[in-house]
Amino acid sequence: MNAQTRRRWVGTLCLLGAIVMLVVDEIALKGRLTRLGFLSYWLVCFLLTAGAIVCALADARAVRRENREIQRSLLESTIREIEGRKPPGR
Repeated sequence: MNAQTRRRWVGTLCLLGAIVMLVVDEIALKGRLTRLGFLSYWLVCFLLTAGAIVCALADARAVRRENREIQRSLLESTIREIEGRKPPGR
């Protein structure tokens, strides 16, 4: 599993965890948690959401970097190809 796949899986799992926690609270836990339980529960949900956001930002940065490297490589190979087509003596 490469780094991009790993980032996307971790982000997806974080987001899925936060969604499941939201649904569980709305269906089963509404009003049943103590103050500390409520704070802890939503802190975990917030951390999962933040984790998903961090993974998404890291993935976007990596994709941008990869695209920049591909464009640079394409430009360099195009320049080399054009230089190879020059007639001799020029």
